[in-house]
Amino acid sequence: MDSGRIYVMHLSRQVLVTLAWCQLSGCEMQPHAVSSPVSSRTLGKLEAGSSGLDELALKRNATGFETKITWDAPASVEVPMLWSAGLPHVMARVNGQEVKLIIDTGSQGTVLEADTALRCAVGTVSRNVSNITLSGISGSEPALLGVPRRVEIADWHWEGVPCLVRTSRSEIAGEWLIGRRRFSVNVLGMDVLMRMCSYVTLDYPAAKVIFGFHQMFQPGAGRKSWSVPMEIKGGIPFVRVGDGHNEWQAVIDTGASTCAEIGAETTERFGLSGVNAPSSLIRMGVGSSKKAGAAGLGTIQINSLELLGPRILKVPALLVPDWSKIGSGLFRPFRVTLDFKRSLFWLESATSNS
Repeated sequence: MDSGRIYVMHLSRQVLVTLAWCQLSGCEMQPHAVSSPVSSRTLGKLEAGSSGLDELALKRNATGFETKITWDAPASVEVPMLWSAGLPHVMARVNGQEVKLIIDTGSQGTVLEADTALRCAVGTVSRNVSNITLSGISGSEPALLGVPRRVEIADWHWEGVPCLVRTSRSEIAGEWLIGRRRFSVNVLGMDVLMRMCSYVTLDYPAAKVIFGFHQMFQPGAGRKSWSVPMEIKGGIPFVRVGDGHNEWQAVIDTGASTCAEIGAETTERFGLSGVNAPSSLIRMGVGSSKKAGAAGLGTIQINSLELLGPRILKVPALLVPDWSKIGSGLFRPFRVTLDFKRSLFWLESATSNS
């Protein structure tokens, strides 16, 4: 164990959360996503328990806030991968309370719902002091700055790491639903993963997540493996992908259930066009929400997605107004690793005989 590690973590006043697309079963009357403010009662309780920066060991700097954190972990931690709405989750304990967190490599920061923060007694900074904004796939919302006393995932734990607490909530409504169905955006983001882990492996076929510490990633013996350069920009991981004719940069976004998304700049540059078609995908996240097949979100098929190592055939893709991404829909046949030490992105075959 390597205990007592202390780092200074900087947190800007605007944090990008690219969580997008949850998968529901299709039907004639398609459901849709809505975003509404958290109840004044919940926000009032959080505000009533808020503290000053000094009490939460936070300091203001030129770009936002900074804090000293401590963490401890063995060489690696392996936990089950849980599935919900087409997204990978892990179980964590926040101040001793169980919370299911989305593993979201497309999010700069770690995010908790207001209800989760209240249930877990997470200390927050008053809104008129912190003034934080969460920017998402199609909008933004104000957020509270919170500091959990302790977060644990199996034998890995950390203390003093700030998180963002939402002031809105995401829900799914539709003709076939009775009332509205909540969609919780509790996110383990890149601020924690990149700061503490030497690598993170999402083994989709085996439904497990491996967090590596203090050591280099080694691909599984006998597995077919591929690695490509990975670039971190603005706290988000990118790789280059292509279709045999064109190449572009895409976010490695485990918080998207889609296979691939092609952003507006790339769409325009290559003259791509898609068809608006019915879809059971709903675009979810912070800010406003949109549904696939609506608001100009077109669908296309990439005959061969290349540059990741294996050629992946007939990949469905969405034309979106923001960033190009590759998501959990594409990764599900593979073991996927973000190798932070060597700035590499790995794909491995599911079994040693593949």
